[in-house]
Amino acid sequence: MNIGIICYPTVGGSGVIATELGKALAENGHQIHFISYDKPFRLNEQSKNIFYHRVTISNYPLFKYPPFEFNLASKIAEIAVENKLDILHIHYAVPFTMCAYIAKQMVKGVQDFKIISTLHGTDVTIVGQNNSTKNLMSFILNQSDIVTAVSNSLANEANEIFDIKQRIHTIYNFIDIKEFSPNKYDIEYRNLIAKQHEKIIIHVSNLRPVKRPIDVLKSYMLIRQKIPSKLVIIGDGPKKQQINKYISTYNLGNDVLFLNKEIDIPKLLAISDLFLLTSEKESFGLAALEAMSSGLPVVSTNTGGLQELNIDGETGFLTDVGDIEQLAACSLKILCNDELRKKLSKNAINRAVTQFNKEYVVAKYEKLFSDLIR
Repeated sequence: MNIGIICYPTVGGSGVIATELGKALAENGHQIHFISYDKPFRLNEQSKNIFYHRVTISNYPLFKYPPFEFNLASKIAEIAVENKLDILHIHYAVPFTMCAYIAKQMVKGVQDFKIISTLHGTDVTIVGQNNSTKNLMSFILNQSDIVTAVSNSLANEANEIFDIKQRIHTIYNFIDIKEFSPNKYDIEYRNLIAKQHEKIIIHVSNLRPVKRPIDVLKSYMLIRQKIPSKLVIIGDGPKKQQINKYISTYNLGNDVLFLNKEIDIPKLLAISDLFLLTSEKESFGLAALEAMSSGLPVVSTNTGGLQELNIDGETGFLTDVGDIEQLAACSLKILCNDELRKKLSKNAINRAVTQFNKEYVVAKYEKLFSDLIR
């Protein structure tokens, strides 16, 4: 199949999944065409089946904001005809599905391609809540041949917000179990982060307000009173300055390691003991899945798709949003009981391997694509 993929190239779950899906499909022999205003950051290795097409953005004094959507629609139409696209897979509906619909009308009768729109989260939970765009979103999603969502929770929320006439298919995000593995444990590397008797707690996110990263710090303040431990925060975003201020205010510089995403995340996960995710909203929780695949129990909030990923009492614990004491108590329950931690770790790995491994989920997408073409 000839498949076009449109995604945001920046660091974020939707871009990561889109890129990894495209790479996996290319390995299976399909021709993959990434269309974006910049090269996706995970697209670091080219193969004979992967092509990247840059969308140029016009800059004209009349426009306060460059008309990116026009340029993208034109580029999609051009690529669809030149490369005989069978499928155009949209990752993050805004504004990509609208551009895909326009492009399809432009080449009607010349090249017929199917549009699949995958909802990733804030394209539903934030943009969808805006009354000025809700009707437009309902319209463009109904122009898609298939709509998918990364969790049942997100699919249900989309159905509540938008007037979608078709069934929304749930296909979960996936993980490369070779990339995120407990086999990457390195004792010398761990000794650089913490002393042998100290536990390592880790949090990875884009540090947006919705992730509530200050809750991680507040719960850690309670945890460190009971057990020797280090906290590793990995990410960059709007809350970065506030996190640094909190660390400085409470003199946590010796106990909290604050790193950007350029670090070797799989290696850091493998040497850690517990993963914390404190999100107010979470459509799936890809960072938590990466942690589970690396052998970490997860203590997370009980919001959105996290309830479908992190099974309470089996792979970790679920807590109420903003309940710092509960976060700390559940964390200490794991960190102070090696037998429980090892049991949860084993279950987390097993769940990641059996339910969310790359081969299993990519095969679902392939079947969806081939059935649609037939």
